[in-house]
Order: sequence, then C-alpha cells, then structure tokens
Amino acid sequence: MEGNFKTGEKKVAVPIFRIIDANANRAREGLRVVEEISRFILENGEVTSAWKEARHRISVILSKLPGNSLVKERNSDSDVGKESYLQEEGERADHREIALVNARRAEEGVRVLEEFSKLVAPEMGEQFKKLRFEIYSLEKRTLALL
Repeated sequence: MEGNFKTGEKKVAVPIFRIIDANANRAREGLRVVEEISRFILENGEVTSAWKEARHRISVILSKLPGNSLVKERNSDSDVGKESYLQEEGERADHREIALVNARRAEEGVRVLEEFSKLVAPEMGEQFKKLRFEIYSLEKRTLALL
C-alpha cells in the first residue's frame, strides 16, 4: 500500500512505518531473549530489569507516532525478507552465544529505528541513540556475568 501520513509538519511515506515496525519488533525480540537469559540462567533481577526496561522504552518512544500507524502498515505475508534464513542462524554454541547474537540484533534494530525515526520526529532519533548506547553497556555487563 502506498500513501503518505502527516506527523506534525512532516509527510512520511508508508514504507517508513513498515521499516520502523519491523525493526521495533526485531529489537524487542532480541531484548526479550537476553532478558530471559538474565532471568532464568543468570537469575539476576537487576540485569533482568534493565533488559526489560530497555524493551519497554522502545514502546514508549514509539508511542509518539500517530495511532496504530505501525501495525496498520505491517505486511508480513508479502515481506520479501521473511524467507531469508542463513545457516548460521540455525546454529548456536551455548546460551552465551544466544545472548550475544540477540543483543547485537537488538542494537542493529535500534540503530535502524534511530535513523528512520528521524524522518518522522527527530527527537525520537536522539532517544533511540541514547537507548542504543545503554544497550551496548548492558550487553557488556551481561556477557561478563555469563
């Protein structure tokens, strides 16, 4: 579906919302996996809470978007990337590697959110940048405990 939305004074093409939606999901999923490792393997409440807070901050930042603009423009059925699966994605050595790849997945997703949200509301880009650097620190802290 093609079209435009107005957010504030900016006109934003629909595919931008699809990119933001896909990367918000990617980042939250990665954060959730590391949160579960912190909770059930590390059994560390403080670290678990930090991962959970990072995951919820994505939703808080995105709540500035109009209504259900992300879900409305989601098109999972025809996403050309849904069948993409690299062999190494199906192999994990241990829970430490799972934590590492999912922290990186979250960082990459937040970086994309940082860039594309600037097209919608520049202040969101700044918030995502801050979150990304917090995730880098949390990743280092978590991996040191594993």
